Parts: sequence; structure tokens; C-alpha cells
Amino acid sequence: MKYMMKVHEVVRYGIREVIVALCDPELVGRTLKEGEVEFFVNPRFYEGELVEEEEAKSWLERATIANFVGENSVELGIKAGLVDPENVKRIGKVAHAQTVLMLE
Repeated sequence: MKYMMKVHEVVRYGIREVIVALCDPELVGRTLKEGEVEFFVNPRFYEGELVEEEEAKSWLERATIANFVGENSVELGIKAGLVDPENVKRIGKVAHAQTVLMLE
């Protein structure tokens, strides 16, 4: 299984953030719709490298924020213990989840 992953590293107010954007490759560039909600799977944010599960997991372990779009990507977030299955949202029929690591 391959995942499209882009890692964004930023420093704000002296805090380093690692933002992992992970999606099923076929969804990049698509607009998902559910009623009034539209979600554009923006290539600028999601299109990085095609990676295998182990590389994706390695980055997810370091992520302070992670965004998942697509069945396979969300399932990986669940397997990694980052996503609670009950908190998965659907836009149309496509799974979506976000996680944020809260630091004290």
C-alpha cells in the first residue's frame, strides 16, 4: 500500500511543529462534497512523496499535527493509535480525520 505524504515543518513562537499530511494518492486534487461542505484535497498541502506504510508511520510518530484523507490513510491513523474510529468524519463517502498533539 502506498500513501501520498507531505511533511511540513514550521517553528512558531519557538515551538517546532511537524505537520504530516497523508492521503490516498487518487484523492490529490479532488474536491470532496457533502451538502454545503466542500473540501479540496490541495496538492500544495498533500502532494509530496509516495511512501510505504513504515515510512508514513515513522513520520506520524513525530507529528504534532496530522491530517488524513481517504480510507487507507485514515485506517493507518487508526492502526497507529492516533485516530479514534468514532471521530472519523465523512465528506461524501470519503473518510477524513485530524489529530493534534497537545503540549503542556
